[in-house]
Amino acid sequence: MNKISNFKKIVSIVFFAAFLAVFLSVGTAQAGFWDWLNLNKNKVNDDSSQQAAVVAKADSSGSVSAPTAPTVSVSNITSNSAKLTATMNNGGDSSASFYLFYIKTGGSSWTQATAYTINKSGDQSVSTDIKNLSANTKYWYQAFVKNNAGTKYNSKQSFTTSSSSSNSSSVQSSSSISSGASSSSSSSVQQYTLKVKISGAGKITSSGGSSVINCKRSVDSKGNAETATGDCSIKLNKGESVTLTPSTPSTQYEFATWADDCRGSQGITSCTIKMSGNKTVSATFNKKGSADKETVTVSVRKTGKGVGKIISINNSGEQIGGINCGNNCSENYEKTCGNNRYGQQSCNAIYFKAVAEKGSIFSGWGGGCLTFKGVKDQCYVQLSGNKTITANFNEGSGNTEGKYYDLTVTVSGGGTVKSADNKINCSTSSSGGSDCEHSYGKNGTVTLKMTPSSGGYVSRFTCPGSQTGKIGSRYKDNVATCKIKMTKNQKFSVSFNKTEASSSSSDSSNSVSATVKIKNVGTGMGYAYVYRYKDGKNSSVKTCQLGSGTTCEVETYSGYNLRLLAKPYKSSFNSWESGCESIQKSSASGDLCNLTVSSSGNTANVRFTKSSSSSSSTSSVSSSSSVSANITLKITLSGTGSVYRDGYGNLGCGTDQAPATNNVCTQTIKNDGSEHELTASSGSLKSWSGCDSTENITNKGLVCKFEADGNKNITATFN
Repeated sequence: MNKISNFKKIVSIVFFAAFLAVFLSVGTAQAGFWDWLNLNKNKVNDDSSQQAAVVAKADSSGSVSAPTAPTVSVSNITSNSAKLTATMNNGGDSSASFYLFYIKTGGSSWTQATAYTINKSGDQSVSTDIKNLSANTKYWYQAFVKNNAGTKYNSKQSFTTSSSSSNSSSVQSSSSISSGASSSSSSSVQQYTLKVKISGAGKITSSGGSSVINCKRSVDSKGNAETATGDCSIKLNKGESVTLTPSTPSTQYEFATWADDCRGSQGITSCTIKMSGNKTVSATFNKKGSADKETVTVSVRKTGKGVGKIISINNSGEQIGGINCGNNCSENYEKTCGNNRYGQQSCNAIYFKAVAEKGSIFSGWGGGCLTFKGVKDQCYVQLSGNKTITANFNEGSGNTEGKYYDLTVTVSGGGTVKSADNKINCSTSSSGGSDCEHSYGKNGTVTLKMTPSSGGYVSRFTCPGSQTGKIGSRYKDNVATCKIKMTKNQKFSVSFNKTEASSSSSDSSNSVSATVKIKNVGTGMGYAYVYRYKDGKNSSVKTCQLGSGTTCEVETYSGYNLRLLAKPYKSSFNSWESGCESIQKSSASGDLCNLTVSSSGNTANVRFTKSSSSSSSTSSVSSSSSVSANITLKITLSGTGSVYRDGYGNLGCGTDQAPATNNVCTQTIKNDGSEHELTASSGSLKSWSGCDSTENITNKGLVCKFEADGNKNITATFN
């Protein structure tokens, strides 16, 4: 009887198993029904269900683990678009799906940005551009991963579009898939990374930024902390401020302290970060002690501008578990005290070691941490009560980690300045670039390229830490470059001028272009300074360097009145021999040739004669051995201002490159009879004294001119 009964039971079990297999097979084939049942188990009112309602996907069978929440960050935010980058894992299910949605604040429905089948194991990344957004509007975005073991959402995050720019004509979404971490791309708004690290078990959330930190570290069934999940690293715009706040989902842990870029907030629950560079914040949650044992809290705070960590060691100096700050900067310790052999109370102690990093230097302990004789980098505290110790790290010259400096560019006149990395694109033109400031890492080198507008030239530029660009035609119709090392906040300025032929379209509207040729018919060398004379003022056109038998061409317009000033160099000036309408003597030791430009052009001949070894004219340099090879130039500044010499700041006085001592600069110049110019670079110039001559020149102001033919004592007086 028992055998028959058992046989019936076995048959019943086999029949039920067969029925269940058929039922589940049908159920799998009708996955849409199961999706509908799961989605409508609770009314589709919340955002997560509304997003999932857009998706209709059949679950495939198999044994897989529940997915982890995807992480999503935002970048490239403009007035009408943004890029969303997500990282997800399929949990071992090759048919798992990823979905990403976004919605405008106050919007009625979510828009699907992208969907992706996660058919590879390990972390996968997807980037998608969302367009046709509204300017100056807050948008929310959220993603989830769905596999056979369940669905996992990340927390909702937000960003705000910028305020100005036209929208795209249509909505577009394009995705690019890659394995591993997603690549970064350039943005019109400079962005930095905020990364949060959690030691122990706890949660950190942020508020106030265009992206949201929602980073959580949980504990397993044995009470041990697991790997942090959620949004622990986000991109934020330069200058944004966010406030980080801790919470304790686990009752076994309590918030202890902040570290790294929030170390100034130690002892304060929340921490506010301003994004002036990439930031890393460490938060420590301590495991609570047993109720029947007395515990004390020991926290470590790093001070100074340097970088380093504090590790726990035993009394032999070997690293052990406990504080590793790093990111674990606090621990609860069991307090054990007793009387020592002298009858005094003594408690157990813990030992620490400071390790300087990235070129920094450890300089000392604070907070009552006791040091050992001759061992500067180690200390210990007795656990008689709660302790907060400090370790100071000074910044070394090679420390560049997380350090940024601002480069600011100022442009005047017609032209553009661009950096080699295209982060700087600064122009005075309404159609040119307006990116005139960018932050660069400490000690990095930035190369700037200066390009004048058509018909213009680089007049003057100030290149920090290097030679300043020369005024005049040296860079005419060419570009100039400046390399700047970012050892501090740097400022760069450049002035562009137009050539005479293009400086006034109204003047030349009834004229034709013409060429004036200036030829040296002598055996010596010299200069011809070309000016246009108009309304009682001279404006510089070009400087011609004339060797024996050479010709310099000046492009100008018919009808212009030109003045050509001849100046010898290691030679003597004889005369203007032809081509001048009139000739007048100049107090600057060179004669002026006056001419009116004809439509067919002009030719002016000048004669410089090579000086003999035994004598020279009044305008040449004597080669007598009794004459010194150098002269002394003394520049005195009366009032507040500075001057350039020959367009160079480092040759001037009162500049960053050539600071004055008691308002005086003394320089040595070669005694070669060459002509030099002093111009005011800052301040309001009133007058010069001690110059060979002065002249008002357009875009330069009142210029002091002198020849290197004897010691000079020149004073610049400022209002």
